Amino acid sequence: MAYANDLREALIASGDGSIQLRGSSFSVRLSPEDAAAIENQPLAFRAGAIGPDNFVFPGMTDGTHGVEQDPYRQCELLYQDALTEEERAYALGCFVHGTGDAIAHHVVNWVTGETFTLTPLSHSHMSDFDNVVGHIATESAIQHAVYDNDPSAFSASEMALSIPRGFVARNFHDPESPLFQLMARHILARVDAARAADPDAGLFDIANGLGLGPWEHLAMAPYYVNEIQNQRADLRAFVLAEIADMQDPGSERGMELMVGAGPDGMLSTEDDTTACSASCASLYARYYTFVRLLLPRRDAGGRELPSAFDKLSDELGDDLNLLLPALLETIERLSVVLNAPVTDREGLDFRLLAEQIDFATEPMRDWLTNATAIDYETVSRAVTPQWYQDLSDFFASAGISIQPADILQILFEPIIDQVRQLVEDRVIGEAEAYLNELVSTYQARFSTWDTCIRMKFEASTPPGAERHALDDILRSGFWAYTINLMAATLANHELVLTPEGLDPLAEGPASFDASFTHMWSQAGACDYLRAEVFPLGMDIDAFLSILDGDTVLQPTVDRDVPVECHAGSLSMFGEPNATNCQHVTLDELRERFLGSTSRSYPPEAAMRMPACRNLVVPGLPDPPDPPVGEDAGPGVDAGPGGGEDAGGEGPGGGGGCAAGTSGTVPALLFVAFVAARLRRRG
Repeated sequence: MAYANDLREALIASGDGSIQLRGSSFSVRLSPEDAAAIENQPLAFRAGAIGPDNFVFPGMTDGTHGVEQDPYRQCELLYQDALTEEERAYALGCFVHGTGDAIAHHVVNWVTGETFTLTPLSHSHMSDFDNVVGHIATESAIQHAVYDNDPSAFSASEMALSIPRGFVARNFHDPESPLFQLMARHILARVDAARAADPDAGLFDIANGLGLGPWEHLAMAPYYVNEIQNQRADLRAFVLAEIADMQDPGSERGMELMVGAGPDGMLSTEDDTTACSASCASLYARYYTFVRLLLPRRDAGGRELPSAFDKLSDELGDDLNLLLPALLETIERLSVVLNAPVTDREGLDFRLLAEQIDFATEPMRDWLTNATAIDYETVSRAVTPQWYQDLSDFFASAGISIQPADILQILFEPIIDQVRQLVEDRVIGEAEAYLNELVSTYQARFSTWDTCIRMKFEASTPPGAERHALDDILRSGFWAYTINLMAATLANHELVLTPEGLDPLAEGPASFDASFTHMWSQAGACDYLRAEVFPLGMDIDAFLSILDGDTVLQPTVDRDVPVECHAGSLSMFGEPNATNCQHVTLDELRERFLGSTSRSYPPEAAMRMPACRNLVVPGLPDPPDPPVGEDAGPGVDAGPGGGEDAGGEGPGGGGGCAAGTSGTVPALLFVAFVAARLRRRG
């Protein structure tokens, strides 16, 4: 949000839709529509700048950041769907977040020794929160640095935000939206495969069997709502089938009831006859409740009304449809909590978050209570009072003590149970358990990490200088590079987008979290852009430099950011090359001890440089002319350089604050949960 404000102030100061790059004589120019949206809609622009940390849920950002999620394309889909100036500003904020993460994670991963993960290197890629704590602590140190340099950056006026709910809902909460389809495509593929293997299994049994994590359940919430609504429709078919079976004299229940047509000569009406009543009370009550559920009702004037089934089912449907608005309100509350104005350094402490979780999750809990703690008699009397009373009187006249509400509960409760299990146990329960464990671990390990972080930055202080990049963060290369990549991307989104049909893992930025992402962007792949966006170079030295007027104070750094490729060990990184750096899943890594789950390696390690596509960024130098005699298609230049040693370590990797035994690299993550993101990486 501080970066978003910085960019907006630069736009306003220029007066012509341009943003001056840091360490460069050039300015980038935004389209008039984009510049106006940012200037006129600061609340939405700030909300968008933290948007990917909020959706699918604050802190559970695998779906919007992960290496296999094509997160920059998600931002572009948001942008393409924007209909209003407010929505456009929010979508532009998404690009601010992604490019900001691309720079920030290179620094944070240098400190911690690894990209954000819940299965860190220091624990041989088994579950542990140590990496998480280190990332939170490092981000907290960065936030404290910004506050110390400019306390007003976190004032109430600078932190105010507004989420355009309708825009977010139709993109993240509509299973048919292109963004949802992209974000959930891996989950949907697993669901489809499981359904193909067992066509009779219900969705919730399948979902539980897949072992989905909390973020995946939350991402699938719109899909679940649709499924439940479909089950409501299937209930009518179920009721009709039940009636037919009870009317069939060849069925066990039909032989007992012996249903016959009453005076009207028709079956499935109120005057149907049966061979038993009080002696088959449960069956009798079930039959007449189901029959009368489907019959049309009439008002005092004789006009036909929807059946009691439709009224009760629609009431349930309306309650289910309130789940997503409750989820949105919870997200908005958490966002406000996490980005509350700061009046002193203590306000930046992650531990304060836990005290406000109950307030933030209240809308979801209220919805759960209202939707699942149902008194069927009260609901029925409220929705269909005359129908319910007539049916109760009918049972009493037959000597049946069963209440219609008991039959309705049998009919609708299976759906309610699935909702309760999903939301209460799998979503809210797991999320809160996760947060509580994280806070506990953070409290136990923060001091160790804080000491390590301070020592690491202090050791990087430029020779003869009194301040390092964290002390002087607003003049650091880290801050300048972030502004530059953000501004250039706002001027041309293609800098961080992989062309349609190509693999982002092989051709461009694939993650918000990984180190070296800036090298995979077009700003890093093209000489004519790199010189202006990254004027000090591409390695960690440039990020930790201090720009003092025309002087650049070089840091003291003995190790670069680790290249996260495995070559036969789960407890240390190996030599970076195309074999050791192939992208693998966590399960594949545990099985073969080979590959990279994060794509945290420079293009050289993949032995395939991303092509420079000669993009035009308004305000920056034009791409070079193609060589004489050759087609003017996309060219490929030499890339950022650095050869074998580019961006990292050899075997062992590391360079971060030690969290395990000698020879291992600590695991930490870059979380923005106001310094804390709860997520899995794999």
